[in-house]
Amino acid sequence: MGMKVLRKESLDELRSLTDGSKGPKGKARIRALRAAGHPYGRRTSGDVTTGKRGIVKKKYRTGRRPSVGQFPQLPIGEISGRLKKASFATVGKKFKLTAGFNKKAGPSIKVLQPEGTKYMVGRGLMLPNEGGEFGARMKRARRAFSEAFFKPLKKP
Repeated sequence: MGMKVLRKESLDELRSLTDGSKGPKGKARIRALRAAGHPYGRRTSGDVTTGKRGIVKKKYRTGRRPSVGQFPQLPIGEISGRLKKASFATVGKKFKLTAGFNKKAGPSIKVLQPEGTKYMVGRGLMLPNEGGEFGARMKRARRAFSEAFFKPLKKP
């Protein structure tokens, strides 16, 4: 019973980190990212006027700041919806919980690479050794599960 709850909650956490519910979706999201100078782009100036991409932490000569911070790293916004549909969580033998994304994500899975891609910075969702935002949430969930279900069973 408890593992089913943990599985459902971890799946909900994973989907909440990839739903981008606070911003535009689909083609509207693509237009918003383009208008902001592609804030997740890599190795470019981020100047909206020249059409180049990237995050810039300095001010322009005019004093105007670029679009840094307008789009947070997490949750990952929804364009095609493939990441959200491809998320899964399973419980195996010995209470082993596995969560991640399956092949249905297609090329969208590249968004999750810890180091990012050639054209895009890493977003910090899933990192090796339970790092990243999702890893931290899973550690808290496992600790809460163990305290709720196994700690009462231990003899004093």
